[in-house]
Amino acid sequence: MDCPSNHLSAPLSIGENQYAAAFRAGVVVFTLMVAALLCMFLPPMVVFVPIVGVALTWVTFQHPTSALGIFLGLMPFECMAIMVGRFFGGYPQIVGR
Repeated sequence: MDCPSNHLSAPLSIGENQYAAAFRAGVVVFTLMVAALLCMFLPPMVVFVPIVGVALTWVTFQHPTSALGIFLGLMPFECMAIMVGRFFGGYPQIVGR
């Protein structure tokens, strides 16, 4: 008979370390602690900009299709309309010369 506690957690796949999730959480906590320590000696922007840059790079390489979709979704289309208008000879009145 199965123990009820076996149904509380998802089974590990073959080759997955059972401590991997705890290690990742520990790395995140350690990184934030070091960042907090460095913020006492350096300006916070100097500390957090590289951390955010590394995190965004990691997310981009882990989920490239989603990152491309977000980038294209937030891309301003006004510039494209202005460039198409210039190509066909028109010049919008909202942009001064």
